[in-house]
Amino acid sequence: MTSNDKIKRIRVEGSTLAGQMKIDTDSMQLRHSLQVELTADTNEVNTYDCFKKIQDYLETIGGV
Repeated sequence: MTSNDKIKRIRVEGSTLAGQMKIDTDSMQLRHSLQVELTADTNEVNTYDCFKKIQDYLETIGGV
């Protein structure tokens, strides 16, 4: 992935003790970009960092 590449859509479904969660950026009107880390060995998205930043952002806007 180069610095100009962008992920256009994210869809995540899951559940916790607090309830179910569904994130689908196609159905969201609010647009926001997050800078996430890449793994050092394979240069893939670090999913822990990605989901942590998504969770932090949702808490900031009052979504979770």
